[in-house]
Amino acid sequence: MTRLLAVLGAIFCISIFSVVAVTENVREDVSLQLVIINSVGKIVSVISLLLYCGFAALHSVSRVEYPGDRVGWIIIILGLNVVGSLIYYLTKYQDFRVHGLGKFVQWEKTGHSFYRATPSELQAPKGINPDA
Repeated sequence: MTRLLAVLGAIFCISIFSVVAVTENVREDVSLQLVIINSVGKIVSVISLLLYCGFAALHSVSRVEYPGDRVGWIIIILGLNVVGSLIYYLTKYQDFRVHGLGKFVQWEKTGHSFYRATPSELQAPKGINPDA
C-alpha cells in the first residue's frame, strides 16, 4: 500500500463513519431510504475497519522485530484505530514495503508462522540463519 492509498483509505473510513453518524437517528417510518443507507454504511464501516486497521495490526505483529516496538505499534493501531493505522502505514510499513515485505505474511518452510525482520537483516547474505 502506497502512502497515497493509505491516506485515501483513511479518508474513506472516516467518510463512512460520518455517513453513519448523519443517518443514525432516523426513524424507520420517516425514511426507509435513510435507514437502508445507515445499515449499509454500518456494514461497510465494519468491513473497512477490519481490512484497514486489521491489516496494519497483523502486519505490525508479524513483521516488527522487537517486542517493545511491536507492543507500541499495536497500542497505537488499536488505540487510535484509523489514525493509528495511518501513522503505521505512513512510517514503519513503508520501510518494510521498500524491502518487499509489504504483503501478508507467508508461511516459511522452516515451520515458523511468522518471520520478523528488520531492514538491516534483509541485507544479510541468503542462507545465513540469524537465529542459529
